[in-house]
Amino acid sequence: MVRKQLMQYKTNEVGTASQARLVLMMYDGLIRFLNESKKRMEAKDIAGRGLYLCKAQRIVSELLDTLNIQQGGDIALQLEKLYNFLIVNITQANIKGDPKLVDKSLEIVGNLREAWVQVAANAQANATASSQRGPSVPRVAIQL
Repeated sequence: MVRKQLMQYKTNEVGTASQARLVLMMYDGLIRFLNESKKRMEAKDIAGRGLYLCKAQRIVSELLDTLNIQQGGDIALQLEKLYNFLIVNITQANIKGDPKLVDKSLEIVGNLREAWVQVAANAQANATASSQRGPSVPRVAIQL
C-alpha cells in the first residue's frame, strides 16, 4: 500500500514538474546512481557496478536525446560534448572498475547540477514576476 502511494506521488511529481525541475531530478538520479556504483566497486560487486553505471548512462543518454541544438545554440553544443564525454567516461569506469573515473563524472554532473539550480531559480523568478504584473504584460516563454 505504501509503495503504491509512493509511486503515485512520484508520478505526480514528474508530471507536474517544470522542465528545469525535470533536468534537476535527472541530475539527482545520475548522482545517486554514480555514487551507488562506487559503493559497488568498493564491495567488489561487478554486477552491481554494471547495473548502476548502466542506469547512469541511460540518464545521460536521455539528457543527450532531449537537447535542442537549434534553440540551445552554443550552450546545447557544449552540453552535447559533456554528455558524450560522460557516456564514454562511464563506459570506461565500468570496463576498468575505476572509481576515479566515476569521481570525474560526479564532478562534472555536480557542476552541471549547480548551474541548473540557477536556471530553475531564474525561471521561477521570471514566472513569479510575470504573474504579479497581471495579464496585460505578455509572458516570456523560457526554453530550457
